[in-house]
Amino acid sequence: MRKVITKKTKKACDVPDRDRGNKKVDRDQRRISRCRMCRRKVPKASAGYFRKVGTEFSESAAEIGRNKFGLNILTGEVRNISLPQGYFDIVQMRGVLEHSQNPLEDLTKIRKVLKDSGVLRISQLPNIDSVCARLFKTRFNQVKPGEHLYYFSPRTIKAMLEKAGFRITRLTYPYLNTPYASPLSDALGMVRCLFGKKESLHFSGI
Repeated sequence: MRKVITKKTKKACDVPDRDRGNKKVDRDQRRISRCRMCRRKVPKASAGYFRKVGTEFSESAAEIGRNKFGLNILTGEVRNISLPQGYFDIVQMRGVLEHSQNPLEDLTKIRKVLKDSGVLRISQLPNIDSVCARLFKTRFNQVKPGEHLYYFSPRTIKAMLEKAGFRITRLTYPYLNTPYASPLSDALGMVRCLFGKKESLHFSGI
C-alpha cells in the first residue's frame, strides 16, 4: 500500500550528496522524481536533484550507511531527533511506520519539519485490509509480532494522517507496477499457500 500526502515544505537539507551511485538510493530517488505530487510541489524533484538526510534508530546500521555509502544519517527515533521546523521539501517513509513505537508522534513531528508546500510520501506500508491479509489472517507474511508494532488499513492510516495534520492526495496499490509482479504465477502460489496452510506470498499490498 502506498500513499502520497501533502501539506508542509523550506529548502532540502544542505548536506553533501555523496550517495550518488548507490543503486538502492538512486532507485528511491527515481521513484520520488516520478511522483507527480513531488514534481508539482517541489520543482527540483523533476530534475532528480536532492540533498538528503536520513534517520536510523540503530547506531550500528547508521554507521554502515555513513561509512560504506557516504550517507548523511541521524541516529534515533524521528520524534526525538532535533530537526529544523518548516525545512524539508519532501519526506519519504519507506517501510517505516509499522515499526514505530509511536507512529502518530512521528507523523506529527514530520508535519512540523516539512514546509507548508511539502510532500510526505509513504511507501511499502503493509495493508492489513488486503486480500492476502483477509485470507491468510495470522499467516499473512506481514504479521510479525515484535517487529511490526502497528498494522494499518487504508481507513486507519488515513485517520492517523489527518490527525497529524496531513491531507491525502493519492492512494495507490502498486503491485502491478513493480518489477516482481507476476499475476498468474502469484495467484497460483497464493492458492497453494492458502490450502497448504503456509505463509502468504510477499505481495502484501493487494
